[in-house]
Amino acid sequence: MRAKSRDRLMRLGGGVWVKGHRLAPTSHIIVLLGGLLTLFFLVLVVYPPSPVKAFEYVGYDEMVRFLGGEPPPPDVAVIDIDEPSLAKLGQWPWPRYRIAALVEQASALGARSIAMDFLFAEPDRLSLAEVGDLYRRDRGIELNLSGVPGDALDNDRVLAETVARHAVVLGADLRFDETMPDRGQVCGNPLSVVLRALPETEGTPPVPLASGMVCPVPELAEAATFVAATNSLPDRDGKLRRAPLVLRCGEKWVPSLAAGALLAASGENQVVLKWSNAGVLELRIGETVIPTDGQGNLLFPFRMRPPDRFLHISAADLLEGRVEPERLKDKIVFVGSSASGLQDMHATPVMRLCPGVDLHALAADAILRKDFFVQPGWSRGGQAVLVVLAGVLVTVLAAWTRVVVSALMTAGAIVMLTLSCWAIFDQWGAYWSPLPGVSMLAAGASLLTFVRLRHEEKRKQLLRQSFARYVSAEIVDQIVRSSQPVNVSGERRTVTILLTDIRGFTSMSETMAPEELVQFLNSYFAAMIDIILENEGTLDKFMGDAVLALFGAPVQHDDDALRAVKVALAMQETLGGLNAQWQERGKPRIRVGIGISTGEVIIGNIGSARRLEYTAIGRDVNYAQRIEALTKELPFDILVNETTYEQVKDYVDAEKFGPLAIRGKEAPVCIYGIRGLSSSSH
Repeated sequence: MRAKSRDRLMRLGGGVWVKGHRLAPTSHIIVLLGGLLTLFFLVLVVYPPSPVKAFEYVGYDEMVRFLGGEPPPPDVAVIDIDEPSLAKLGQWPWPRYRIAALVEQASALGARSIAMDFLFAEPDRLSLAEVGDLYRRDRGIELNLSGVPGDALDNDRVLAETVARHAVVLGADLRFDETMPDRGQVCGNPLSVVLRALPETEGTPPVPLASGMVCPVPELAEAATFVAATNSLPDRDGKLRRAPLVLRCGEKWVPSLAAGALLAASGENQVVLKWSNAGVLELRIGETVIPTDGQGNLLFPFRMRPPDRFLHISAADLLEGRVEPERLKDKIVFVGSSASGLQDMHATPVMRLCPGVDLHALAADAILRKDFFVQPGWSRGGQAVLVVLAGVLVTVLAAWTRVVVSALMTAGAIVMLTLSCWAIFDQWGAYWSPLPGVSMLAAGASLLTFVRLRHEEKRKQLLRQSFARYVSAEIVDQIVRSSQPVNVSGERRTVTILLTDIRGFTSMSETMAPEELVQFLNSYFAAMIDIILENEGTLDKFMGDAVLALFGAPVQHDDDALRAVKVALAMQETLGGLNAQWQERGKPRIRVGIGISTGEVIIGNIGSARRLEYTAIGRDVNYAQRIEALTKELPFDILVNETTYEQVKDYVDAEKFGPLAIRGKEAPVCIYGIRGLSSSSH
């Protein structure tokens, strides 16, 4: 039973023993390597190093670029202090009374809230009071400001009074460098955050925690509806893909500029944060539930490219009254700058440089439309499952299918996985990176196919070395090209054995010089071997002057028995020509007896690690020898056993002898002498 199982395994896996080399089954090697490669990719998914994360960023960016669908018109507008505005109204910073005028104009046109993407951390140096102090301190010049109204002396006061009358959000800068001293306390109206932790949740929500906060001047901070963080959180490659919604500074919470603008527009000051030990799950502003990443960040939905996505109004046009009322009515307005000199530009997956104010507007727009990009919390687990499935697929394909089929199916799997992930992302905004699975498919297919081809090449080389001496070049090529591995490790098989022997060779050899004898035998063997190989037989061995050939191993044919008979007839015909040549040279004529037997034998490489021979052993090999010996007694040079005769009787002219008693056979058997091929076989 153990031997049968081993033979079956060898046939399935293509294991080979050749010339002392054990070539393991290809499938075994591929399965082992496929398992190790799958484990390697699993580790990269579960514990991704920085290069892997950077690679995932690239995949995400490429997928974002191909998103389709145009969202509806936004409820967001951007007032842009652009290059034309700076050219017309003067360089930045502008006096804050002008900023106040901008707020008044926008509010008059119906803006629901106004968010300033600027940091007013220092008093306005363009206030007349500040200018007077400057001249007095630096140049000793006393400016006469006695006739100037009080409001005109302090621009910050003007802006503060304006801000207090409207829903305005001012910007602040949160600092995350713990080595820096605290630049200020949390300022502005407090943000109320309701924490809803899942059962068994421990600790605090893992939102960004700042060490300090740079606020607007107190007068402005107190007047604002909210003081919000203008911070951006770029990924390691410097690109912005997500925006914070709420941040912590000490024990207090600070909204982002986008969240602050939405809260100011709704008149609320409370958000609900749901979280677990795995991180932040979602944030709720009013009735809108916002899915976030584990740190409470919103993925930017780059369906359309800002700034083209939003209504952009030049600040100069607004201040000069050239903006129609309907353009800002019921809009959430962000005030910022696209001017390159103000250096508020950021890299994104879809733009090399994007104004920061547009990114704040994009976040607010996504929340208003409830158009979210989400990376599910289970995505890592899903990617791990995909890696395992991809590993199983490429391993099975590489081990048990043709290379072309494996390549086509792997390519199809890559395309299907990529398109599926992209379609889910495009339709529902759920990002599930196909890169781990695609990488597993591509790397696995490449490596395993390479290993398979190298292993197959080695196998072919060993097979060529094993059979080149035994069979024709055509048979060797057939063996090598065969999709079914050749078993040379030992198996039972029904074959036809042909044995030839020169009659009276011993006495003849005594009359010839050694050199003559060797030359004589070489010419005889060369002719006989050519006939065997031409008919796709296998040369088993030489036994003195005898030749043993096999038909049906290592390659089987339906007519192996008939091939053996035809070879025997061709040998006798060729021998007639050789005898004529030898007689002309004064050499003796020879007679060759041929015995043919069909039966079950054991076929395989037999010997030791130092010397192996592909041969047949069994009773029917000995039976062929006994049959050949009968040619000395019977009037035929070609004799076959009954099994052979039954397979060729329709093609030959034969005569029956027996039943005859033959050594090794328990009962008498019939033997058939072959005269030649029948007329119907020609």
